Amino acid sequence: MRRSTKIIIAESIVLCLLLSLPLTAFSQRNTVREWGRLATQYERLGRYDLAADYYIRLLQANEKDVSSYLGAKRCLTAIKEYDRFNSLILTLQKKRRDLRYEVDLAELDYLRGMENSAMKRWEKIIEDNSRNHQVYSLVGAVWVQHRLYDRAIHLYEKARVTFNDPSLFVFEIVNILRIRADYQRVADEYLNYLQRHPQQISFVESQLVDICAQPGAANDIVSTLRNAIGKNSQLTPAIHQLLSTVYTRMGQIERAFPHILERQRFLSVQDEKSKKPPGEDLFRFASTAIAENYFEIARVAFQELIERHPDTPYALRAKLGLAQVLDAQGEFAGAISAYEQFASLHPRSAEAVKALLRAGEIWQKELYDLKRAEDAYQRIIRAYPSSRSRQTAAFRIGECAMLSDDLERAKTVYSSMLPSLRASERNRALLALAKLAFYQGLPSKALGHLQDIVGQRTAKPDVYENDALELLLLIQASKDSLAMADLGRARLLDLQRKNDESLPLLQRALNRAQPGLLRDEIALTLAEQERKAGNYDQALSLYQQLSTDSSSLYQDAALQKMARVYQDDLRQSRRARELYENLLEKFPESVFIEEVRKRIRQLENEP
Repeated sequence: MRRSTKIIIAESIVLCLLLSLPLTAFSQRNTVREWGRLATQYERLGRYDLAADYYIRLLQANEKDVSSYLGAKRCLTAIKEYDRFNSLILTLQKKRRDLRYEVDLAELDYLRGMENSAMKRWEKIIEDNSRNHQVYSLVGAVWVQHRLYDRAIHLYEKARVTFNDPSLFVFEIVNILRIRADYQRVADEYLNYLQRHPQQISFVESQLVDICAQPGAANDIVSTLRNAIGKNSQLTPAIHQLLSTVYTRMGQIERAFPHILERQRFLSVQDEKSKKPPGEDLFRFASTAIAENYFEIARVAFQELIERHPDTPYALRAKLGLAQVLDAQGEFAGAISAYEQFASLHPRSAEAVKALLRAGEIWQKELYDLKRAEDAYQRIIRAYPSSRSRQTAAFRIGECAMLSDDLERAKTVYSSMLPSLRASERNRALLALAKLAFYQGLPSKALGHLQDIVGQRTAKPDVYENDALELLLLIQASKDSLAMADLGRARLLDLQRKNDESLPLLQRALNRAQPGLLRDEIALTLAEQERKAGNYDQALSLYQQLSTDSSSLYQDAALQKMARVYQDDLRQSRRARELYENLLEKFPESVFIEEVRKRIRQLENEP
C-alpha cells in the first residue's frame, strides 16, 4: 500500500528532530554498531571505498579497535589508496604506539614497489624488537601474504632460536610447506611439535590424515615417519600410532597392523592417564579390518585386545567381535557357538541380546534351520522381557512361521503384537499381515491392512508405509484375481526357497495376465527368480522386454537389473557400463540414479 505525502512529511520531521538531539551513550553505541554493520556489508559487496569510510569512523570512535583497523587496511589496499592508509597510520601513531603500525608502513613501501626500502624497514623492526614475540608473528604473516615464503620460514626459525622453543610457529611453517607440497618436512614439523606437546597426538593424527588426502602426500609422510622410528624413544609410540592411522586411512590394513601392535608394547603410565580408554585403538582398528574384509587381522587384533586389556569394556566387545569375524568369513557354525557362548558368559550385557539375535538370524537366513532360529528368538523373549530387541525377535518368530508355511500361526503372532506397538512398528506388523493375505490369495483382506497404514500416514513416511503404498497400488490396479493369486503364492514359495515351484506359477501368471501394471510386476518377479536359478538368458530376455516397453513403469528398474546381471553374474563390465549410462541418459529422475553412479565408479576402478 502506498503511503500518503502527509505521512512521509511527518516521518521526515520526526527523523530530523531525532537527529538534532544530543547523542546519549545508548544512541552512540547504536551508531557505532550501525557503522560496523555498514562497513561489513559494503566490504562484502566490493564497495571498498565506502567500507573504508565506515571502518575509519569506527577507529575515530575507538583507536584501539584492531578489527576495524584491519578492515580499513584491507579495503584501502584493495583499492590502492596507499597515501590515505599511510595518513591513517600516522594519525593513529600520534594517539598510541603499536608495533603493527610500523610493520604496515614498511608494507606500504613494498606495495609501492620499493622492495629494498621495505626490507630494510622490516629488518630494522625485527632487530629493535628481537625479544618481542609479536614482531615475528606480524612480519611473518605479511611475508606469507606476499608469498615471500623463504623469508617467512627463516624468520620463524630465527624466533625458535631466540626463544629456545623448536615448536614455535609450527602451524605457520606447516601452512607454507603444504602450499609448496613439501610433505616430508610437514611430517618433521609435526614430530618436533609432538616432542614438546605429546598430549596433542590426536590433533596431529587428524592433521596428517587430512594432509594425506592430497596427491602424493601419503607416501612422503609415511616415508618420513618410518625413517623417524628409533631415533627418539620418546616419540616412537606416537610414530607407530601415526603410521597405523595413516596406513589404515590409505586402506593398507596389513601395513597398519604391525604398527598398532608395536604401539601396544609402548603403553605407559602417561597413556593410562590419557582420556582415551585402554583398548580403544585396537578395537577401532579391528572393526575397520572387518569392514575392509581383513578378517584374520581383525581376529588377531581382537585377541590382542582381550589379552592386554581384559578388564575394560572394549575386551567385552572384542569377544563379540571374534564371533563377528567368524560370521563374516562364513564360518556359521563357529559363529553361532561364539555368539551363544558370549551370551551365556555375559548375560547381563547389552551385547548379549544382539549376540542371540544374530545367532537366530544365522539359523534362519544362512543355514535355514527354522526350528533352531525360533528357539534363539524365544530365548530372547524369555530372558530379556524389557529389551527393545524383544519386538525384533517376535517379528522373526512370525517370519519363521511363515517360512514353515504355517501362515495362520504367523498371522496370530503379528496380530497379538499390534496393541503394544508404536506407530512405525505397528505399520510393520500391519504390512506383514497384508503380505500374508496377499500370499494366501486374499486381496480384499490385504487391502484392509494396507489402508490402515496409508490412512494414518505421517508427514515423514517410513519404509513400511512406502512398501504398503506399492502393494496397495498393485492390488487396486489389477483386475485379474487368478494372476494376482499366482503372483502372491509364487512370492511366498520364493521366500520359502522353493524356486522350482514358484517359476511355473509365475510363467502361468505371465501368460494369463493382461498388459498393465500386474503383468509388468509378474515379469519383473519372474526375471528375478530366473536369475536366482542361474537362468541368465531368460532373465535378460524379460528385462529387455520391460526396458523397451514405453508403457511400462518398470523401464528403469529393468535396465538397472539387467546391468547388474552383466556386472555381477556374467562379469561383462563393458556391457554393464553401457546399460548404466543408458539409464542415466534416459531416466535422469530415476530412484536408481545414485546407485547407478556408484556402480559406474566401481567399474571405472576395475582393471
